[in-house]
Amino acid sequence: MRVIIMRHGEAMFEGPERVLTSRGREEIKMTTLKLLSSSNITRIFCSPKKRAVQTAQVVSSLLRGKVPEIEILPELAPMGNASYVYDYVNAVAHDSDTILLISHIPQVLSLADVFTAVDCDVPRFVTGGALILQQLDSSASYPRFVAESFFTPSSELILPQTKRSAVATAPAPAPVPTPATNWSHGLPSSLMGTASSFIGADHSTFAGANA
Repeated sequence: MRVIIMRHGEAMFEGPERVLTSRGREEIKMTTLKLLSSSNITRIFCSPKKRAVQTAQVVSSLLRGKVPEIEILPELAPMGNASYVYDYVNAVAHDSDTILLISHIPQVLSLADVFTAVDCDVPRFVTGGALILQQLDSSASYPRFVAESFFTPSSELILPQTKRSAVATAPAPAPVPTPATNWSHGLPSSLMGTASSFIGADHSTFAGANA
């Protein structure tokens, strides 16, 4: 199983709700096209927030009917319970699925932390950013996932196979060293860090601070 954790596109206030801007829609299109070059998305779960639902709709339109429906998962809201999302996905998904989770800051960071079960390095989630996780042990009661790549509207970060192998063989839940320099085509080091170190950070430190 693969899990893709995506942050919604750039959004603005329109009345009481925040909605995607035209730039936000374009961000999602660009990231989704990159994802589709290597991933076959089979299910989409998204936050009930309008900007997340609109993001899911943009992704779904590019899939041309290959995903039956967009499924709303309340715990994908900004302050939802990431552990519940992990349990739910593992309960309903099949080994052959590629699950797309569309959420917000800080929940995307919490999700990365919970699904990997190790304090691994991840890039900061810019709007439209998507972290691809690969399941390591499908037979386990609590399967672990390893970061495989990170796509943004303008860049692709590929995790080298050597680093993935190191994570795969590490005893859970021991931390695995993951220096930022192991990412190719990388973002500046100021945009790298562990998922847990980003959780609770001031949102203004994120590029396009736009939860």
